[in-house]
Amino acid sequence: MTTIQASLPFYRSVFFKTLMMTFAATIFAATSLGIANYRSARATAVLEAREHVAALTPLIARQISGALRFSKAEPADDAFKALIADSDGEGLGAIALLADGTVLAEIDAGGAPAQLKATAATALSTQSPARSPDELTYAIPVKVGETNVGAIAIAWSDKRAIAVINAQLLKSIAITTVIALISQTLIGWALHRGLARPLTRVNGAMARVSAQDYALTIPETGRQDEIGAIARSLSAFRDDLAASEEANRLALIRGAALSAGTTAFMLTDNDHRITYMNAAMRHLLHKHAAALRELQPGFDPETLLGTRADQILPSAHQTAAPLDGGATETLRLEQELASGALTVLINPVFDADGGKIGHVSEWLDVTESRQNAAILEAMDTTQVRAEFTADGKLLQANALFCKMLGAPLDTLRMRDFAPLLRDAGGSDAIFARLARGDQIVGPLSLERAPQPLAHLDAVFGPIRDRSGTVIKQVLLGTDITEIVEERTRIEAARAADQADQRNVIDTLRAALEHLSEGDLTRPIDTVFPGEYETLRQDFNRATATLRSAMQSVLEKADSIRSETGQISHAAEDLSRRTEQQAATLEETAAALNELTASVVSAAEGAKRANEMVSQAKKHAETSGEVVHEAVLAMGEIEQSSNKISRITGVIDEIAFQTNLLALNAGVEAARAGEAGRGFAVVASEVRALAQRSSDAAREIASLISSSSTQVKRGVELVGQAGETLNGIQTSVADIYTTVADIAGSTSEQSAGLAEINTAVNQLDQVTQQNAAMFEQTSAAHQSLLQEADSLGTTMARFRLGAPGAAAPLAMPAPPPARASAPHLKAVASARKPAGPNVAPQAEANPPIAFSSVRRNSAARALKPVRTEDDWEDF
Repeated sequence: MTTIQASLPFYRSVFFKTLMMTFAATIFAATSLGIANYRSARATAVLEAREHVAALTPLIARQISGALRFSKAEPADDAFKALIADSDGEGLGAIALLADGTVLAEIDAGGAPAQLKATAATALSTQSPARSPDELTYAIPVKVGETNVGAIAIAWSDKRAIAVINAQLLKSIAITTVIALISQTLIGWALHRGLARPLTRVNGAMARVSAQDYALTIPETGRQDEIGAIARSLSAFRDDLAASEEANRLALIRGAALSAGTTAFMLTDNDHRITYMNAAMRHLLHKHAAALRELQPGFDPETLLGTRADQILPSAHQTAAPLDGGATETLRLEQELASGALTVLINPVFDADGGKIGHVSEWLDVTESRQNAAILEAMDTTQVRAEFTADGKLLQANALFCKMLGAPLDTLRMRDFAPLLRDAGGSDAIFARLARGDQIVGPLSLERAPQPLAHLDAVFGPIRDRSGTVIKQVLLGTDITEIVEERTRIEAARAADQADQRNVIDTLRAALEHLSEGDLTRPIDTVFPGEYETLRQDFNRATATLRSAMQSVLEKADSIRSETGQISHAAEDLSRRTEQQAATLEETAAALNELTASVVSAAEGAKRANEMVSQAKKHAETSGEVVHEAVLAMGEIEQSSNKISRITGVIDEIAFQTNLLALNAGVEAARAGEAGRGFAVVASEVRALAQRSSDAAREIASLISSSSTQVKRGVELVGQAGETLNGIQTSVADIYTTVADIAGSTSEQSAGLAEINTAVNQLDQVTQQNAAMFEQTSAAHQSLLQEADSLGTTMARFRLGAPGAAAPLAMPAPPPARASAPHLKAVASARKPAGPNVAPQAEANPPIAFSSVRRNSAARALKPVRTEDDWEDF
């Protein structure tokens, strides 16, 4: 210390002046420094208040998160009251909102409740921290896991900190003034230079350290005096405080995390007695309480504190032994319960010196994870699974995916599959759609050169993070490559079958078109595929059978024509002989007239009559033989007609079978649907052709039946002619006897002549009737020839392959019309009677019953007789 002399007035000394100057400078500097420090301290206090409320709010949020989740207002109220009580007046209020915006708990200690609630609502709606305009009200959303359970807001005050700063400011001013006075009074400028300023700086550092500003640099630590030692001590103290604060902060965070965390934790001491359980642990024990009671009767999760943890699970005591033996590694305990599966991880807890102070155990409910693993394993055995990046690079895949591509996962990982995958429409923009958030469900194709395309029935969807950004894509599906290939093969086979069917229908249509035109010479030579070959063979057999039947009909028609011609010639001969017989009868009548006119020449007339009767007898015998031959010819015609009837029956059966085949073909075409429409048209044409054949056969049968009736009638007429000729022979014999008697006895001449005249008249009538009958027989022959020719013309529509086989039958030239019967009638009417004693008895007597026989036979001909060969419609 500097001593001031007493004789020197103090106010006049240089020291005083210097001191005054220094004092003034010190006062000025101290004042300036105080103001600056005040502003800095005030700003620091406000900032610390803001940071304090920002740091305090998450801690309170963790503390009341369970209350928000379960809507328990009491724990939240207690926490808020404790907060306000411990804030030493700095806390102005707090509020807790549920997820739906309703107020769960609220406390007001002089703040602004409306602003507090508005800030909390803002944090709840934006799901991010929010501040009031003065930043002293801080709000954050509260989540439990990924679930938003509400929001919390705390209002804080900086008035107390500012008041402390003001008090510190006054104190600093006083200290500065005292230091200045002391420095000025005791050591002056040196004290001010060597001690006051360093102490002030150290004091400021201490103030900042006391204000928990542990990041500042402590001044004067390099000095080798007491100030330096103080500064170094302050620096060490500052470091200790910083470490302690960090440890406290970490402990607070860990405690809050342990209490509010979703993982179940339990703390035990060295004797395995439970000292702490968080809410998640209690929830886990409550969840499995019933199953644990089955193993440990009397188990109560609410009374576990202070009990031994190794008695909760039956196998826990086996784990306690290694821990008691000093084991330091993590021990794992697994227990299957009726309500699920538990896994317990136990670790020892050591203090700073390495001494064990207890154990911490983490309890995990692995029921769902095991089920998910089992489900995933089951899916991997049956379905293709792969994970890709957002742009299509492969990250992970199961064995089925690798097997489908024929390569191991190591070679496939990070391969770009974006250009290889295509959807059902052939688009390769699958990953672009997934990036937009679309989900693709349905068939996909995957290139795997050099192998053919792989086909999947899959679900392809994006996986997002919490912000909604697509981080990867997951493919899950079934390999349907074999199914698609099999379907392709089936479609190809179906197309081939349809082509074969079209070829068969076209070929059959052409063949049936030829058949409808009557061409029976064109079989189907092209071999049909498969089961259609039977249809071709049946058609060829039917055509061959029909051609054979038509040829047989033509042959029989030609035979009918030939035999009918022979009958016609025989009838002409018989007609000619009948005319000769009529002329003979005319001569006989003339002779009788002469005999009547001249009795004198009776003997000569009788002789000539005897000769003429003898000749007539011969002619009559000849006529009888001709009639017998005509009867035989008529019988042969009748047999031929019967054969033709049987042939037409065969044609009828062929038409019937063809109609059935056409009907069956129409049914099969109807079953084939649209593809068989053309075949149905062909079948209808075949059926129409069969109907036309049936109609033609019916007409032939009708004509042959009519011809048979006429032939029978001709046979009857020829038989009657034979009987008449027999009568003529008898009459001629009588005439011969009569003439002999006339030669012997002229007395009976008149009576004999009368009888002869009557007999000649009757013979004349019979002869005329025979002539008319022969004309009718000739007309019937001509009609039969015309019918045979019509049959040939009808059959000419068919081409049978044999040259000239289907040519029309030639119609023989009809014989010239004969006028024998009218001529004979004229001759008979012109005859003159032989004398007055001979009356024309022939004109008076009625004719014989030949005409009635003709009418009866004609009537019988109009009524056909049904036989087994008659035609029947089907």
